[in-house]
Amino acid sequence: MKKELLKIEKNVENPDTHLKHEGDIQIDADVLKGATVEAAGNITADNAFGVQLIAGGDIKIRNEVASYKNNESVIYSNGRFSAEKVSGSTVVAEKGAVINIVENSRVISNDDIFVNSCVTSSEISSLKSICVRKTVSKNKPTVLESGRSVIIDEKVASLFKEKKTLLSRLDNIKRYLVKIDNTEKQEQLQRKYDSINDMITKISGDISENAELARKNAVFGITVKESAEAETKLIMKTSKLDLENDVTSSHFTLKDEEIIRKNLEGGS
Repeated sequence: MKKELLKIEKNVENPDTHLKHEGDIQIDADVLKGATVEAAGNITADNAFGVQLIAGGDIKIRNEVASYKNNESVIYSNGRFSAEKVSGSTVVAEKGAVINIVENSRVISNDDIFVNSCVTSSEISSLKSICVRKTVSKNKPTVLESGRSVIIDEKVASLFKEKKTLLSRLDNIKRYLVKIDNTEKQEQLQRKYDSINDMITKISGDISENAELARKNAVFGITVKESAEAETKLIMKTSKLDLENDVTSSHFTLKDEEIIRKNLEGGS
């Protein structure tokens, strides 16, 4: 039997507010100022600022999840999570996440994470694949932690640029080889030529693999094993992330890759 939809058309706010519902919650407004919203089903809202959202299903924020007066938003979804922007917050989504912009935040999932625009000074951790368009490190490094692959489309352009530079060097060596009479110098140049040629062959292979990966993931990129984005730390995960599977009156803090639940006192 499908649970009843709870529809709210005004802001849900203040630390004393603890909204709990056994079905889906649709908020056609914002969740603000320390409020807690908990649903056994899905949660939908316009914005979430300095709040806690806990859902047994999916969480969809139409615009932005952000901190409020230095209090981060903490989001837990037992399903999928989506938002236009996440800033100064922690998002835990069991079944994956799709976000346009991530800034100064942590996003964690046992499934694929897609960031359609840019990740800035954030930690993204997925048991499967992470796909991002661009990474930036400002006040702190961006860390991408993946159990399968990290895909950054700017790296493909970098590979092609590197290949082009090496091909140019190869052409120069070719021209010099026919002009040099000294056998020893010819052998030195030939070894250099062969070495550069091997590098070009490897890069071509990498580009080919990336093209296959891009077709599967609908984004151009490069796997974590082959290269690293400048100033971005890439880590391969080897074990399943410890995510909560049930929904209770709790909030989450993160410490040393573990998710620790703390019971909320009171609430209404």
